Amino acid sequence: MRKKMKYLGWGVIVCILFFGIISESRADLAVKPMMAEFSQKPGAVYQGSYEVINRGKWPIHVEIEVVDWLADFLGVERGYPVDSWFSLETKSFDIKAQETKFIKYEMKVPQDLTGELVAQVFFKRPIGVGVETKMGAIVYVSANGTERIEAEVENLQIAQIRKGDQKMAGLRGHIIVNNKGNVHVRPYGVLDLLKGEEKEKVATFEIPYLVGVYPKNNFEIKTKDVDVELESGEYTAKVMIDIGKVFGIEQWITFEKKITWDNEQKMEIDSDYVSPGAETRDAYKKYQDEIEKKKPKKPKPKPVDKMKFANIYGKKK
Repeated sequence: MRKKMKYLGWGVIVCILFFGIISESRADLAVKPMMAEFSQKPGAVYQGSYEVINRGKWPIHVEIEVVDWLADFLGVERGYPVDSWFSLETKSFDIKAQETKFIKYEMKVPQDLTGELVAQVFFKRPIGVGVETKMGAIVYVSANGTERIEAEVENLQIAQIRKGDQKMAGLRGHIIVNNKGNVHVRPYGVLDLLKGEEKEKVATFEIPYLVGVYPKNNFEIKTKDVDVELESGEYTAKVMIDIGKVFGIEQWITFEKKITWDNEQKMEIDSDYVSPGAETRDAYKKYQDEIEKKKPKKPKPKPVDKMKFANIYGKKK
């Protein structure tokens, strides 16, 4: 029993050390910029660089992988292999403790491109056999003059939120934005909640400039929380969103919806809101499963010779 507890103790220590190393490795490596958005003329060539910083106490080996994000994440093939329009000066390098390196890249906008292309540049740090940590820096490039910026709000919901042991911690707006254009949009704006026929404003929810919605996709955007308690009754939720900021223009869309709030249940009554999250996750999982099926199968490992293994550690046969 003591021997089992001894091994269990060592196992816990190894797990703590292992996950501690992973957490530390993520904190040690920093990359700038983590997001870049470009609108360039077809045929244009743009050169830039990533700033890579090792904030740790030890040297780090870094490997870079560039992925066609529309194909890998959404299953959308644009017909432009990522290495045909985005290239790096190196795909691996070593960086000393407290050192900063600049990794140059070059981007060539295809002459016949309409809309946009998206790449995810993963900076990976191997930390063991078959184990690595990675961070992604996303790159959007659109063909200037071909962008079609078009989106609409499909639905919205006001929901009660809970934090920790609190029974009530204010309200949050959930908004479904459908991107009908050929480039991503990054909606931001406000959701106003108006009471009764007089439409008295009782709350304003901020829609932060954070989430990108890809072309031909819908996405659920969450507002910032508002600390307010509603009385039971009829309300109008009004959304005003700017979808053009990425491209340096103002293009506003609006949406209104009547809601009935039940203060006893802390929820909307007869809400027709359905989150698109589950459907999107299922589609992505199905796409990833198809990719895994196409990969060549790895040979099965040879069975371990237990006696040979025991002898290595000085045990008698």
